[in-house]
Amino acid sequence: MPTIKIELIDKECKPMRMREGDACFDLRSRENYLLKPGEVGLIPVGIKTEIPLGYHAAVSARSSMAKKGLLIANAPGIIDSYYRDEWKVLLYNSTTRTFKINKGDRIAQFRIVKNVDFVLEEIDKVSLQKNRGGGFGS
Repeated sequence: MPTIKIELIDKECKPMRMREGDACFDLRSRENYLLKPGEVGLIPVGIKTEIPLGYHAAVSARSSMAKKGLLIANAPGIIDSYYRDEWKVLLYNSTTRTFKINKGDRIAQFRIVKNVDFVLEEIDKVSLQKNRGGGFGS
């Protein structure tokens, strides 16, 4: 199990699992923010981390936020092992109303993921699969 070292910029923003066994830790807003309709806000979450080489953090929407229309603009957001600055969440308001985000609100969640190494091999043409449709919506 990897150890993730964390610096708390704001102690009120300490990531937590709400229940034992939860897959993700919740991230909290470090400041108050008004997110207008259609806007993408860069919301600081009050932490810096040292993630071991070979791992990354994947930031995704909390289901309760997504239900309200607040989504992660670059979902999943990726925090690589070399990143040492404060984490920020790109939160997108997909609704027609302004959302007030209060300091301390749980706005996203993250999990630690082991990287899988792979090699890209260039070929002239990919092989066709039987019984596959035309992609999106098929």
